[in-house]
Amino acid sequence: MVREGQEHLLAEGLLDQIRAKPRRGRGALVEIDGAVIFDSKHPCFVRALADPSEPVWVSFLASVAYTALNHWQEAVTDADELAFHARHATLLVSGVLSPASG
Repeated sequence: MVREGQEHLLAEGLLDQIRAKPRRGRGALVEIDGAVIFDSKHPCFVRALADPSEPVWVSFLASVAYTALNHWQEAVTDADELAFHARHATLLVSGVLSPASG
């Protein structure tokens, strides 16, 4: 849904650069090490996956992932990140991302 009309925001291959691995469970939620790597033991990650139908926590992870992509990948610009967050926030606030809408 976020890509509709703005396909470049999640171009081919970008999503393949996001992973999750068990780390320490404290400290940074995400680190960049050849990919965007979430700490799957981090409390925020655990909370989001405890109820993936909860749009706020899942959206939080999407936001963190896109910000990390912007920091790491030159192909993702600050303008792309702003557009992604604006589109994502609009969908979240409108209820499109809620479980009842899917």
